[in-house]
Amino acid sequence: MARLVVLYIGITTIFLQDKFSAALRAEYAKTKLPEPTYFATPIYDGNNNIYLFGGTVDQVTTKQILRYNIDSDSIVEIGEMPSYAYRGSTQ
Repeated sequence: MARLVVLYIGITTIFLQDKFSAALRAEYAKTKLPEPTYFATPIYDGNNNIYLFGGTVDQVTTKQILRYNIDSDSIVEIGEMPSYAYRGSTQ
């Protein structure tokens, strides 16, 4: 059975389905972001990681890059972007 991971990031909800199967089981992430973050750009790498780029923390735009690992249900800050970003897209 495939998993559907539901991760709440500010007002954005990400639904991530691995193996693209019709049978899904929803799981809520137990881990929390270091701080409430809004307007971050989420990217799934196809390898059980969701990266969050930028966003707004306490009404201040941030350069942070966070990585959420689905298997370990953990989130870590892995770096900073050279400039601020929010409500954007990433390739």
